[in-house]
Amino acid sequence: MRDPKRAGSGAEEPPPHLRLQSHQPYHRPISGLDHDSLGAIYANIRHWRAALKAINRDIAEAQEQGFQDLAEGNNIKGWILVGKGLRFLPGIQLIEGKSKEDIRWDELQRGDGMWSNIAFWVAVCVIGMLLGIGLLAAAGLALATSPDVVHYLPFLSPVVAHNNIPSGLATALAPAVAASLFIGLAMLGIHKAASQSGAASVTVVRIKAFKAVFWVIVIVAGIWIVVAGSLLFGAHALDVQSRETPSIANGTIATAVLLLFITLNLAIIVPGLLLLQPVRLWKIYKRKKRAVTPRQQFRAIYPKMYNPIYGMGCCILGIVFAAAFALLFPFIGPAVLLLVLLTLVAHRFLIGYVYGKTDSGQTGGLLQLWILRRFATLLSLQPILLGLIVLSRRKWVLGGIMIGIAIGIIGVVEWYCANKLKKPGPDSLSPVTRDAIESYVRSARPAGRFGGSSENGAASSTNRKGKSRRGKNGSISSVLDMMSITLAVMPGSNRRRPPVPLPTEHLDDLTATEKAARTHPDAPPRLPPLAFVDHAEEMSGILYPPELTAPSPVIWLLNDSAGIARSEAYDLQHYHHLTTVIDVRAPADVMTPRNSDDHRGDQRKY
Repeated sequence: MRDPKRAGSGAEEPPPHLRLQSHQPYHRPISGLDHDSLGAIYANIRHWRAALKAINRDIAEAQEQGFQDLAEGNNIKGWILVGKGLRFLPGIQLIEGKSKEDIRWDELQRGDGMWSNIAFWVAVCVIGMLLGIGLLAAAGLALATSPDVVHYLPFLSPVVAHNNIPSGLATALAPAVAASLFIGLAMLGIHKAASQSGAASVTVVRIKAFKAVFWVIVIVAGIWIVVAGSLLFGAHALDVQSRETPSIANGTIATAVLLLFITLNLAIIVPGLLLLQPVRLWKIYKRKKRAVTPRQQFRAIYPKMYNPIYGMGCCILGIVFAAAFALLFPFIGPAVLLLVLLTLVAHRFLIGYVYGKTDSGQTGGLLQLWILRRFATLLSLQPILLGLIVLSRRKWVLGGIMIGIAIGIIGVVEWYCANKLKKPGPDSLSPVTRDAIESYVRSARPAGRFGGSSENGAASSTNRKGKSRRGKNGSISSVLDMMSITLAVMPGSNRRRPPVPLPTEHLDDLTATEKAARTHPDAPPRLPPLAFVDHAEEMSGILYPPELTAPSPVIWLLNDSAGIARSEAYDLQHYHHLTTVIDVRAPADVMTPRNSDDHRGDQRKY
């Protein structure tokens, strides 16, 4: 209908398509999904919410059953003891890192440490043999230009037939690169095999791997390559049985050229690889590309513990070469100095800016003391080599003096280090302490009470005896500890952390999700502190298996500008009792503080 006022005034009304609208029309956003697809997505969300709550209930029941078995003494394979003088107890495996993160719980459950250790050293021997074969081939190629070597290695004649640049590269650069590659693959293989060595401590695994790398480098890459090159150089003399020892001694000096090229090659390539980290860059790129959830992104970019086995292994190789040939071949000294200096720069950069965290505690310099002791022993290589060369010239007195000096160096170093690092034995304890240790060992011995006695046919008397022995020898401290932790009682403000286990910089996204959510790259440098004690701090002094003390999983949502993640987090916490956090990119993104009492109370509801 027309407006009578406008009709009376005679004003012409514009057509509908030319009229101005006071508000723009509303358009529904196109999401690309129809109603059926959206319904399926919400059905999946409801399904996985219920599934997560059911999984939490199952975890809580399994933990409760584990606590009961622990209190009754069922299926126990050992104890974790904290205190001084524990090395006097028989069957003790020391946790050298003295931290919770240093414990390898899977190895403690398997308990096959001796056989795993034997398998590890067998693998080290096999790797050393393969490395020796590779270095023998590299030494043969490097000595192809020496007299009469091609006669016994005729397949190398095309390499030395032409006196040009390609032949020089083939006999100088190619053997050094091949030897460096073989040594790097050997260190990688030893590092991989050390993880299966059966040690109960992460620090012990790293120390064992480093010691294995040291001996392989000294024996195979340091001594064997010189011996192999000397024998190849003196092959003609050994064949005609004329002047064997002088020819082999001359081959020792000729092999020093190969060692010089290996050192220069390592001095240029290894520090560059350590600084650029191409393997780590490629792994992070693949992980970030596959990451979908914030937890996966955190695990993709969070730094790990620095492994100095490659950098220090190359330095050890250079020091072995310098200790043996510094006087015979002085040109190797500056090359070793350049290798050690550049590796030190790369090492300092990595531990300060790339791998700036420790997750396995502290060892008190055990590895450093051991490496200093071995470096002092390596000082005997120079007089040994000089003595052998002098003896090959039939100068018996001078050669004997040099060999005696080398033996004296080894004896003095080993005696001094053993005297300074000697630990007192059980005889240093008082009779009362020794009697207490023997009593503890007798009471802690299983004596058949950890087996499956309930499955035996005559189970009544056996079960009664087992229960009485558990009541007599069972430890009530575990029950009291777990009661103090599981009860809804907040720890006091004056509660002191025990000296052991040592605190580390380890951040587990499963037990400290709130802290992990604050590590977003866009987060501001200063954020309000947590108003509650997270689970990782509460359990810092409790040395129980992680599966027994693990909290209910915390859901970690991706933050967004529209507030959808915050709304979802509120629904999960308010209606489903599922703890949720979101990525912290601003101080306003910090979730509402919660108490540890509420968290444990929600956990018991499942």
